[in-house]
Amino acid sequence: MAQLPSGLKTFEPSDIVRRAAQNENIEALDRFVVKTSSANVAKNKRAAATGGVLIGLPTAPWSSAAAGEGGRWALPAGSVYPLSLTVDLGLPCAKLEGISFGGWPVQSAASLPKDFIVEASPNGTDWVKTYDHAGKPAYSPLSYLPFSANADCRYVRLTVKAAAAADGAASVSCLSVFSSSHGNRDLDPLDDERGWGLNARLQGLVVMSEGGIVDDGAGKVTLDGTLIVMNPASGSYIRVSRGTFTLGAWDYLYIDLPFGTAGEIAAQKGVYLENGRPYDHRNRLVLAQRNGVGLVHFNFAITSRLAGSNTLAQRALTADYAAGAGNAASAANADKVDGIHFSAAGGKLQYNDGTGWKGVGIKQVLRGETSIANPSDSVNVPIPWIDRSKSFLQVTSTLYQVKSDAGTSSGVYAVLFSERLYLFAGGLPAGRTVFISWEVIEFA
Repeated sequence: MAQLPSGLKTFEPSDIVRRAAQNENIEALDRFVVKTSSANVAKNKRAAATGGVLIGLPTAPWSSAAAGEGGRWALPAGSVYPLSLTVDLGLPCAKLEGISFGGWPVQSAASLPKDFIVEASPNGTDWVKTYDHAGKPAYSPLSYLPFSANADCRYVRLTVKAAAAADGAASVSCLSVFSSSHGNRDLDPLDDERGWGLNARLQGLVVMSEGGIVDDGAGKVTLDGTLIVMNPASGSYIRVSRGTFTLGAWDYLYIDLPFGTAGEIAAQKGVYLENGRPYDHRNRLVLAQRNGVGLVHFNFAITSRLAGSNTLAQRALTADYAAGAGNAASAANADKVDGIHFSAAGGKLQYNDGTGWKGVGIKQVLRGETSIANPSDSVNVPIPWIDRSKSFLQVTSTLYQVKSDAGTSSGVYAVLFSERLYLFAGGLPAGRTVFISWEVIEFA
């Protein structure tokens, strides 16, 4: 928990949320992501300004909007620019990487500075420019603005040259300066500000396939269509290009997540190394990995779209399978959905048992009622033509509502034909009529 110059410790509701999540199920993720990420080294640090008003004590202009605080650097209408805000980081800090800030209210783009520079200094006298927004397009509040080069310093100066508002008013709130040299203190991680950050990792990514994913059983994995990787928390997404990849023993297929929407990127092949080392790819999303020389295992988010080309039906047609040796020779997808591939086309579910793609769904439902009266014992009910191999028949009757006086067994028996339904009532008592209802369901 960060400490104020007064000696008091700050408290945020977000601290409770973060700790609860870490304690529940992301201790390893915290170790891999938070402690190796950059953090806001300007949080709760003293600032001085050459003009405008510093609102919030004692550490303006940092502010936690979620806590209802109003700390900010307010530049009123009619301000004469340039004006500067200098933040004392307290100690020399290595590898400053970037800056972010909001307006007031925090998400108000109209209140942001339009033209500004950022400088760094080890002593408050010698300054090096690390960022210049002159001539660059408008930016969103809390956007991450990377420095041109890593800087080692103690002081950071933000100089506003022009405001976006016509009257010259501007505000700077939630000022954050990021550095990877922060001693793993309890600071705001930079990943919270980037498109594929910690916030998204806690909520999870959504992976959608626009085509089949095929393991041919001979070392090659094919993406028939692009994969869409969606970050719900930030609204960012990327597309992974289609392609065929050869994965050897323990090789894996992956992408490195960019810091925002990046259009379409290509998947790459990685080699798993069996040795102890720090986690060094915190932005890497593994799509698939081969288990030694065996099966390819896909990321759980996309297994529902998994398809293969070496099915049980196809292996049953091979000579080695018939001879009892086919299991080991071709076991690429035998355990994937029982060897049957599923896909969606035109909004309809399809399956492939090795003989081609077929629809999964109800083609038609036929229902009707009839009766059989003694001395007759059977009836033929004509129906539209159906495929018997894809049809299901249900029959109910009133026969068992009355026992046979003769004590003989009785029942209604049905046989389904392609164009008719044959119903037979056995042991029907004299003068008795049995009423029958039936239903035929034909699947696509």
